[in-house]
Amino acid sequence: MIDISEELKRRAFVIWLRTGKMPSIQNDRPIEHKFNPWHDPENGRFTFAGTGRYYSPENGGGFGGGGASGTWTRPEPTPRPAPPQKLPTLGEHLDRPVKRPLSPVQPVRAPAPSAPLRTEVRNGYTYEIDSRDRTVRASGALTVAAQPTRSRTAQGRAGGSERRSSDDGGHYIAARFNGPTDAFNHFAQDANFNRGRYRTLEDQWGEPSEPGRKSW
Repeated sequence: MIDISEELKRRAFVIWLRTGKMPSIQNDRPIEHKFNPWHDPENGRFTFAGTGRYYSPENGGGFGGGGASGTWTRPEPTPRPAPPQKLPTLGEHLDRPVKRPLSPVQPVRAPAPSAPLRTEVRNGYTYEIDSRDRTVRASGALTVAAQPTRSRTAQGRAGGSERRSSDDGGHYIAARFNGPTDAFNHFAQDANFNRGRYRTLEDQWGEPSEPGRKSW
C-alpha cells in the first residue's frame, strides 16, 4: 500500500524539479457534505432532481420530522410531475433490462496495478524506469567528472511531444557528475530554472570534491 503523504511529497518534488515551483501539500481533505432538497411530499422520501418538491436547506429543509414519530407538513398544491415508470416486480420480465436515470455520482475506481519498473545502471548511478520509458527514480553517490561528456541529441529530444519552447534538456545526474548520455538521464526542464536556481544547487553539490572524487 502506498503512503499517501509520501506519494504527495514525491509528486510535489517532480513538479519542483520540472518547473522550480513547489506546490502546497495537503494531507487532510475537508469532509464533503451533501444535501438532497428534492422529496416526495406524500412520504418524505428522496427523489431525483426535478421530481417531487424542493425543500431549501437554508430554512432547515422546510418540513417536519420524517421518522417514526414525525409528521410531514402538507405542501401547498403544486403541479404534479408525471409518475415514474413502474418497475417490474420480482418474477416479472427479469430478462428485460430496466432503464433507470443515471446517477451523477460516479464510483471511485481503484488504481490499476502499476507495471514493474526496469533498472538501468550507468556510471555508478541506478535508474528506475517505467513502461513508458519515464525515469521514476535516479540514485547514487555523486562523483565529479574530470572531463564532462554530454549528448546534445539526447538533450534536444528530452520531453518529446510534451516539451515546451521554454524548456531545456535537463539532466537527472549532470554531466559534471559523470551523468550518462543515455536518454533516460534527460528530461524537459524549465530553462530559467535549469540555468538559475537548479544550477546553483548543483554548484553546491560539487563544492566538496575534486575531479574524480566522490561528492555528496
